[in-house]
Amino acid sequence: MHERAEEIGRESKRRRERLLQGVAIAAGIVVVILTAIFLPNLLSGESPEAAPGGMYASIFSNSPILSYIVIGIIAFLLGAAVTIFCIRIKKTAVQEKTKEHDRVD
Repeated sequence: MHERAEEIGRESKRRRERLLQGVAIAAGIVVVILTAIFLPNLLSGESPEAAPGGMYASIFSNSPILSYIVIGIIAFLLGAAVTIFCIRIKKTAVQEKTKEHDRVD
């Protein structure tokens, strides 16, 4: 009886964690898209069509070199965050499979 209650509790916790992960992924994607759409307009005060080609990085600094360095660092950090998130998801899935396998035996 207690084993079944524990199993139901684990399944409920697993569902909550997956929902939280899904919401976090969706929120991150929305933030990136909204930032890409609205940040250039807010900082320059102009429409995206008014900016000449290759000038989008200048929203961070007047120096084009410094701007591209900042964008490169931001892109690297975003990629590292996504990689760490994927590794955690995989680790969680492996742990769940191991626990299920141990329960069956």
